[in-house]
Amino acid sequence: MTSQSFLTSSANAATSFGLVIEFEKASENPSRVFSALTKLIEACKTVDGYLIQSIPIEVEPVLLLEDVQQGSIRVWLKNAFKLPDNLPTNNIDLNLLSKYLAKAKYFIIDFSNGRTEVTNVGLTDTQFRINELLHEVNPTRDMPVYTDISKKNLLNSCKEFQEAVKPLSSQDKAKMILPDGQETTFNLVFDFSPDSIEKILTVQTIKNTSTMILKIKKPDYLGSSKWEFYQDKVIEVKVSDFEWITRFRRREFPLAPGDSIKATVEVTSNYDADNNLVSTKYEIQEVLSVVPGSSPTSPTLFDLGE
Repeated sequence: MTSQSFLTSSANAATSFGLVIEFEKASENPSRVFSALTKLIEACKTVDGYLIQSIPIEVEPVLLLEDVQQGSIRVWLKNAFKLPDNLPTNNIDLNLLSKYLAKAKYFIIDFSNGRTEVTNVGLTDTQFRINELLHEVNPTRDMPVYTDISKKNLLNSCKEFQEAVKPLSSQDKAKMILPDGQETTFNLVFDFSPDSIEKILTVQTIKNTSTMILKIKKPDYLGSSKWEFYQDKVIEVKVSDFEWITRFRRREFPLAPGDSIKATVEVTSNYDADNNLVSTKYEIQEVLSVVPGSSPTSPTLFDLGE
């Protein structure tokens, strides 16, 4: 394991950023304010991890608590960094690195402000702003080779912040503030529908059809949702063999724990611009047979080929 040194930006450097929650006084469920604040701090830490991937150095960002102020709850935070002991620190300006992380988070929060749903154009603009900021700040002047934050990580960052502010009520307000007085408000009603996110990220779709044996985890008895099967993990599968579904609901054949079905399955794989897998969807086109389970085994999904 690589040993690490714990370094902070210079002691007299400005605080990186602040988080503010303006809450409705004398309201119920006061724990929501502290829950949201805790989740926001954790979200900032996660987003820093995404942002630091654009820089060609092995460094782990850490957040330090600087101050807590009363009234509306106002928390000031400061970045510190864990670096490998063999990394020359004179190649990195920690104050500039901290400035980049704070302002980039500001851009991500600002992206969702005033919107009701995610859009590809807005996401591309934010990606460009962060990349431009990184080259402008230039925290590693001896190694100024930076890469764009991926749209997937941008969306994950937005989702982190959105999950963090969920405990707040419609009467509350959460903001991020920078040392120079700039501030932006967290959007409490931003919509992250899985379909819209998938549509934005997908640039290539590949479909394959094969015969598979799928071990049943949970059937759909009502007909309003997908079936669940085991792979290395649980997968959701749409069953489009309506004749077989009708027979199943008429109880023409039983299904017991451990049973599987042999079926013709269409697998749709969506990939992003960097050839990373965005999502995989499964659809049973025809059920060929029910395969009774013989004994408890570890769940798996077997591809038998055509």
